[in-house]
Order: sequence, then C-alpha cells, then structure tokens
Amino acid sequence: MCDIQNKVNIVSLYQAGNAIYDLFDKVTVIAEGQVIYCGPRQEARSYFEDLGFVHMEGANTADYLTAVTAMAERQVRPEMHGKVPNTASEFAAAYRHSEIAQRMRLELDNHMSNHHDNEAKTSAVLEAVDMKKNKGVSRKSPQVTTFGVQLKGALIREYQQRWGDKW
Repeated sequence: MCDIQNKVNIVSLYQAGNAIYDLFDKVTVIAEGQVIYCGPRQEARSYFEDLGFVHMEGANTADYLTAVTAMAERQVRPEMHGKVPNTASEFAAAYRHSEIAQRMRLELDNHMSNHHDNEAKTSAVLEAVDMKKNKGVSRKSPQVTTFGVQLKGALIREYQQRWGDKW
C-alpha cells in the first residue's frame, strides 16, 4: 500500500525480526527520548558499526540497533573502547553531526517546502475518509463507523475465536 499509493506508515516495533525489519525504508532509533539514528534502513547497521559497535554475524539487526545503547548487551571493537558513545546524549550528538543526519534534514526540508502540495494531499485523504463514514458518525470523529457497529464486530470476532478454540 505504501509503495502503490505513495503513503507513509509509521510503526513502532521492538524486537522485530529481520524479515519485518527489511520491509521498511527508514528506521528511527530512540534512546531515552532522543533520536540517535533516523535514516535509511540499509545504512543503520553500518552507521553503528562505524561508531565502533560489533554486529555479530547472523544476529537480528533490529535487536542490534537497540542493543548498542545497553552497556551489558553491546559489543565494542577492541580498538574503539573508550571512544564510542555511552549516553543517549552522546549518541544523539554523534548522530546530529553525521552525514546521514544532514541528508535526512535536507530531505525533510525539501518535503516541507512543498507545503501546498502536501495540504492538497491531506485534504484529499480527509475528504475520502469523510465519504466512507457511516451514517450517524460525526464528521469530526476519527472513527468511520459507529460505536455500535464496532461493538458488534468485536463480539462476532470474539465468538468466532471462541468457537474456533472449542476443539
């Protein structure tokens, strides 16, 4: 859907497998509320390796990205001991000064400079959502169906799951 409709989906995952991780174009790694990496998925591993962290062969890349900030989990190349970032602030500073951060800032600035086009696309999406709303749902509501319809669907699904678990 993202590729066909040129849409953006934001997903928060922890301990995603490599198969899931490989589906994303960009990755953001956050430590203690600070962005320590935001950029292309395929460059994230090498970014942290360049900082001095070791990615074990066959290891899960998403786990590696979160483990670099955990002193007990991460592995540092011997020649880099004492030179790698240790705190979230140090990681964030290293990222802010990286070439990847500069590229991502430029990409964001270019996207935001297209403000009128973005507003038109947003309006079109909101209009499409309004057209799909069921009768009785407020135009201000983010929901497309009434509470009753949602409740009925949840009860039917619960019944189906219980009936399927019967055997």
